[in-house]
Amino acid sequence: MERNDWCPFGLNVIIRDGIVHPSGVITAERARQAAIVAAENVEGVTKVHDHLCWIDTMSGVYLNSPEDDELAKAS
Repeated sequence: MERNDWCPFGLNVIIRDGIVHPSGVITAERARQAAIVAAENVEGVTKVHDHLCWIDTMSGVYLNSPEDDELAKAS
């Protein structure tokens, strides 16, 4: 993934029991979808939990992944 221009900054990937947890910073939503699809297409992956944070490069606004937002609301 790191060879692609859509790769998240500071990409970190944890894989356990076929479940992938990508984290890092993205500046475009297309990067989130590309990273998730790339992970889903790896043999043996059964699920992807998105932990990619979006930052607007103009304003600096920082948003957690939709999945992390849902977890925060539930707790």
